[in-house]
Amino acid sequence: MKLSQRLTHINNMIPKGYSHIWDCCCDHGLLGAALLDKQATNMINFVDIVPALMQQLTTKLERFYPQQTSRQWQVHCSDVSAIPLEQHPQIPLVIIAGVGGDLMIELVNSLCQQHSARNIDFILCPVHHQYELRQQFIKLDCDLIDEKLIEEYRRFYEILYVRYGGQKPHKNTNEVNYSQLKQRASKITA
Repeated sequence: MKLSQRLTHINNMIPKGYSHIWDCCCDHGLLGAALLDKQATNMINFVDIVPALMQQLTTKLERFYPQQTSRQWQVHCSDVSAIPLEQHPQIPLVIIAGVGGDLMIELVNSLCQQHSARNIDFILCPVHHQYELRQQFIKLDCDLIDEKLIEEYRRFYEILYVRYGGQKPHKNTNEVNYSQLKQRASKITA
């Protein structure tokens, strides 16, 4: 199936180099499948809490992506806050899209509290509560790696790519720190 504009932009933002990518709240797994197609990483983890969706996804993945050394995947029917990031020492990428910012704040806070001593990269695309989500990243002292504003079906969506933790991301032309982001947010609300 064709990716939506939002998922296409998220897919294009993801650089190679992560050893594990967690496609959370993945529904039917379209983004993760696109990541498997482009061989974005060694392991794609599909995460959703709905058992029926995860069973259907497992069946599709077994059919279209039989386990090979170059395209590995796992399906996790669990709450996002319970994903086992501690099992892998490299910086993980956690993607959450298509849910509200309030739920994202809850999930991000839970992951950051459980794994406070490590770096975690997030790509997030909330359907609402973007301002509150940005404020939470300011409180967590995260670094903004990249951001996009897109329009889809007459609605605007923000895609945020941020890093939580002590090891700062590589400098690039798109990087902005959250003090700059705070200044932008105050100008918008003024």
